[in-house]
Amino acid sequence: MANLDPPLLVAQGSSTSIMYTGTDALGNMGSCSFTITVIDDTADPELICPPSQNLFIQSSGDELVVTWDAATVVDNVDNNIIPNPTILPGTRFSEGTNGITYIAVDSSGNFGTCSFTVTVSVDSDLPVISGCPSDQTVTDPSGSAAVSWVEPTVTDATSMVTLTSTEQSGDTFSGSTTVTYTAVDEAGNTASCTFSVTVNTGHKVDHKFLPFLRRYADNVTQ
Repeated sequence: MANLDPPLLVAQGSSTSIMYTGTDALGNMGSCSFTITVIDDTADPELICPPSQNLFIQSSGDELVVTWDAATVVDNVDNNIIPNPTILPGTRFSEGTNGITYIAVDSSGNFGTCSFTVTVSVDSDLPVISGCPSDQTVTDPSGSAAVSWVEPTVTDATSMVTLTSTEQSGDTFSGSTTVTYTAVDEAGNTASCTFSVTVNTGHKVDHKFLPFLRRYADNVTQ
């Protein structure tokens, strides 16, 4: 039997404990209890949206598939609210600014929102690579040597740029190698520059002995 029977009226903001007890034929007793709490939930869920995105395409007719993480929801009662966006991740966007809003509703009908933007702009400007190294030639008896150079810099009028190279300054080279630097901006525009690194097999000459070698060569030719 219970201390209180359903249906039970519980006021908002209050709690009521229910206890069930039972007695068997031998007079042994057992019990269990639980609490009913009615929360006066008037608080809206709080949403945190992903950051706004600024993206680039090469021409006004292009489109871009854009993804993002869903908004997060914090609520004082419900722990598993799923927010709904006005535009789904993975949508194709063309040039322009698009507002996305996430909406979350809790079990009491309270709702909250957050918004961010996806802006797609045209970037037809090629990256500019400056200071591309000149061809490098070194001599080493072993036929291989570590060769270093000052790396080029890259700029772009509109978007961020990534600069990569087929080999790195300070790598070990042998024979003749073409080194290529490639710059790619956020719209996919590319620019590149190349130079060669050549390692000849031969004897290194200490420059302090050059005057003596020149004198020896002059004597031989007389």
